[in-house]
Amino acid sequence: MTRVQRTRSWLRSPALWLVSLWILWIPVPLGSNRPWAEAILVAMANLALFVWLIETQLQRQPIAALRESKILRWLCVWLTWTGLQIVPMPLSWLEVISPFAAHTWEIAGKTDFGTISIDPYRSASRWWLTEAFVTIVWVVLESGQSSHVRRWLLGCLALSASLQAFGGSLMLLAGESLVWFGETLSTGARASGTYPSPDHFAGLMILGGAASFGMLVTGPRIAWGSRPVIWVRNAIDWLLSPKATVRVMLGVIVIGVVLSRSRLGVTAFFSALVITAVLLLVVARLRQHKGSWRLVALLVSILVFDIWVVSNWFGLEKVVERLEQTQLQEDARAEVLPAYPPAIERYFWVGSGLGTFEFSFPPFRPAHVGGAFRHAHNDYAQFAIETGLIGCLILMGIVITTTRRTWRLLVDSHSKSAKAVAVAWFYALAGLALHSVGDFNLQIPANAGLFMILIGLANACHLRSNRPEARSFAHSATDG
Repeated sequence: MTRVQRTRSWLRSPALWLVSLWILWIPVPLGSNRPWAEAILVAMANLALFVWLIETQLQRQPIAALRESKILRWLCVWLTWTGLQIVPMPLSWLEVISPFAAHTWEIAGKTDFGTISIDPYRSASRWWLTEAFVTIVWVVLESGQSSHVRRWLLGCLALSASLQAFGGSLMLLAGESLVWFGETLSTGARASGTYPSPDHFAGLMILGGAASFGMLVTGPRIAWGSRPVIWVRNAIDWLLSPKATVRVMLGVIVIGVVLSRSRLGVTAFFSALVITAVLLLVVARLRQHKGSWRLVALLVSILVFDIWVVSNWFGLEKVVERLEQTQLQEDARAEVLPAYPPAIERYFWVGSGLGTFEFSFPPFRPAHVGGAFRHAHNDYAQFAIETGLIGCLILMGIVITTTRRTWRLLVDSHSKSAKAVAVAWFYALAGLALHSVGDFNLQIPANAGLFMILIGLANACHLRSNRPEARSFAHSATDG
């Protein structure tokens, strides 16, 4: 099968187009952080799975992920655990498993049955969202065994973020507000795209920057040549290549994250960039790779050129000023930090139920801190309170499994598309790990969903497909 035939083969997959549309769509309706937007997200994910299952039956293809994917098993365990939190059980059992949840149901007048979740309706809503994420990972695991599909989906993620960055920056520079799905998005002094919060918009920029940086670092290299004529010709070829497009998208994303004025978001974005670059240099040294100078040149071009341009034209100094003026003792997020440990201790083993932080945290909130806390401004604390030690161990298993696999891709793989996915994973993991200390990106459906796309891609590289076209892609030369 020729390259053109293979390309046409995966382009004809309706399931792949649905996944691509899902990636582009979910940030658009307010980050999908509304009940109706969540319902659309869930419906699209399940439709993609349904269409893919029909494709496999019509083409008589095996389902590799169910047999071979360890990450899919981990995700099913997570789905099972969050489902058990909403299963009714006798209060006598509940008093042993979660005494405070049993006490809560007794106060509510229930004397026979109760659930681990103190709000099973909210937890059920979040469970369906989790089911959609597991579903989309399954589809990505099966379709992402092709190197072309991996690059395509990374490109969709980068495009989704860059479009948001372009639109958000344009709105801010124009000083215009936007009525979007019935809500007014006021730009003020910070870009937010179609997100209500600039901080979560910055989280999207981290994910888009990860995809762009991964494709840029591992893209095909150009031999510039020594003669001026050859140099000019190759320079024109580079400007017309997909790599130049990716470089432009990364530049737009850098502008977007700076204009978000998110202190932690900007810090996490550039810290993740440096951390990932250092990791790549270490890998190049381990493999005794002679082309590490190209990575250094790329990193310098991003850190120097982009920051210089952005600082002069888009006001990076305003982010620095916000950082310098930050007073932790006046920040409500910092003031509630001492209240998290007692809440975690109360729901230590099994949690209060996925999505119930809004109801489980108020008894611990300091009296002098006003406002409503629907989410903890710390993803680690929120997952610990809502899912307990059991849930946190499952999440650790998901992250560790994916990280181990991507490390092997960096060190051993000869596929450039697999390396691009590995670089994107480490970038996104570092960025969101830092950003999650003071925000809740993983509670925003769009950001969590796009992070799940990276999990699916990172693990898809290890699956062995029995399809002829997928095998020829997976074992192709280094142009993959």
